[in-house]
Amino acid sequence: MDLVRVGRAAFGWQYRGWAALAATTATLYFVAVLFPAAAKRSGSPENRIVDLQRAYTRKAFISVLECWSASKPDAVGLLKRHNLVALDLVFPALYAMSFGFGYAWLRARREPTPADTVLFLAPLVAASFDYVENGIHLSLLSEIDTIADVRRTAASGGFGPVPIAAASAAAHAKYLLLTVSAVGILIAAFHRLRALR
Repeated sequence: MDLVRVGRAAFGWQYRGWAALAATTATLYFVAVLFPAAAKRSGSPENRIVDLQRAYTRKAFISVLECWSASKPDAVGLLKRHNLVALDLVFPALYAMSFGFGYAWLRARREPTPADTVLFLAPLVAASFDYVENGIHLSLLSEIDTIADVRRTAASGGFGPVPIAAASAAAHAKYLLLTVSAVGILIAAFHRLRALR
């Protein structure tokens, strides 16, 4: 069964409103509580994985790792375990359901148009890019836990520029698709409010 057919079937799911509510609540909890807690545990609330997503060169990537390590020498390992592995294993799936089912519920129809199908599936594709990005970052940070590991790997020519650029490109594709999804949700909400008048 192809992705479009699955998307069209899931779009009209009778429990999509409840699924959107549950996924949105969980997404907000991750954003407001769990991610900040992981950052604090690493030594500073300013340490965020999004910094790696913006680092599209080797120099910028290493600079982020050094900045994270300013407060705690093992900050990289802590963020890797508590954020990239524990939280980011689930978070992309949550926001994909939140955006997708939220849009479908707001459209209030059982059969999607082609545009509905695209806007319903866009957050799922965004989440796929997120998992690609996370996988590349985990590969780059394999056996990197401390600032000493960062310096040793950087000195030996590690942290290749191609995977760093690929991870950043995946992150930017993710954000573009989520922006499209957010605009779709706003338009769907506008139409839904107009229909209630």
